[in-house]
Amino acid sequence: MFLIAAALALSAQTEPVETHLISSANQTEIIHDFSALLRDHYVLPDRANAYADALERALIEGEFSAPVAPASFVAHINATLQAVAPDRHLGLLAPERFSVIAADVGIENGPETGGEDADGHTRRAHHGDIGTGNTSDRRDREAAGAEALRQIAGVTRVSEISRDGLHQIGYIAFERLIGSDRSRQILTSILSTFTESDRLLLDLRECRGGDVDAVTHLSSALFAHPTHLVSTTVRDGDIEERWTESTSLGEALADTPVDILISERTFSACESLAFGLQATGRARLLGQNSGGGGHMNGFYALPLGFGASISVGRTFDPRTDEGWEIAGIVPEVPLPENHELYETTQLILAESHRLDDMSGDERSIYDTLQSFSEAWYSADDSTMSRLLAEDYSATLPDRAGHLDRSAFLDIVADGEGVLPQLYHNRMIRDVDARGDTATARLVLRETTNAVRLSRSPEGWQISEILSRRKSRG
Repeated sequence: MFLIAAALALSAQTEPVETHLISSANQTEIIHDFSALLRDHYVLPDRANAYADALERALIEGEFSAPVAPASFVAHINATLQAVAPDRHLGLLAPERFSVIAADVGIENGPETGGEDADGHTRRAHHGDIGTGNTSDRRDREAAGAEALRQIAGVTRVSEISRDGLHQIGYIAFERLIGSDRSRQILTSILSTFTESDRLLLDLRECRGGDVDAVTHLSSALFAHPTHLVSTTVRDGDIEERWTESTSLGEALADTPVDILISERTFSACESLAFGLQATGRARLLGQNSGGGGHMNGFYALPLGFGASISVGRTFDPRTDEGWEIAGIVPEVPLPENHELYETTQLILAESHRLDDMSGDERSIYDTLQSFSEAWYSADDSTMSRLLAEDYSATLPDRAGHLDRSAFLDIVADGEGVLPQLYHNRMIRDVDARGDTATARLVLRETTNAVRLSRSPEGWQISEILSRRKSRG
């Protein structure tokens, strides 16, 4: 692995530090130890000396001569360091934060690879079916599954997004990248479900760090052959190269276009994933500049339970020698915050030119079915009423007989299709217009709907829907 952390045994602590002021003598001890660690381990020797000199100069000038609360001490140390040169992986960690990190990466048991940002973002190194009445149970199951994914694999959302009805986009959102065996198994399983998708969309907007093992694993799933992603310079001057590995999944997904959403909250290992895929031309980045955590860090124990996060490596593109420390990664497509997902799906639709290839009737029918889908998912019975012909009828799963127009509008108004926006999926297929009648197939999450339409003075209206559950194969 590329992340390097030399870990010392935690010092004994008889009383909680946070309830007491830290004496001048203890501050001096911590600063001396921190300075020595900087000189020995910080990736850039000249800057290491500058950081250590700044701390020791502040000590000599009496800035740490009075007892102080732990939080104030941490803030003072970190402000002194950042005034020398910004580095978002560098800093003093308060005991309560460092104890969590130490337990997670195993510092009490000796050296352990790992580490992420000094802000503590991570603790390891660099639906609605038409006619279905049990939506609450399904939502509960989905919520439970989502929490398990978050805890084990750092994944907050998984879905196949089909907002435009024409493209299937495999979507995965991360809050952190976890490199455990179980996490890698889960990520492989998720990605395997997207081998038939038109595109992959990785959402790293809230991803604030993680493990380099996870970066390598995810990247390897996107290349058919071993590929040099990035390189890392470590303190002794050695250069370590990160390559993808050959996998059957990589062969299956090698030709699938990849988009990645980033933001200023995208940090460290998550940036490394985006950076490597951008640098190799494998993915397009959209959103805002990332957070600028281009160094790799290690964690070290200090007296009284404090800890140090120190940058021990610089990651860069071996083709250009450029990294992303402080400046962040610049996306190819800047997008306004909070609108990235919508804008990305619209961009994919525009770039495909599929709408341009439709005839006039096909486009009108497409627009009608898009409006129908939106009305169903948002319980908009007013819009739905304009889309349905007067003689409309529907046959729905779990409901006996035919529903007339009025009964169906009641179902819409009751909100049976209401679900979180991410799950407003639909696919529009097999549009066939002949004279004043047309047929199409509309897939809404768990149902496949055979749709019959008729032309009216106001445009195409839906006259009949026959629904059945999608086959689960």
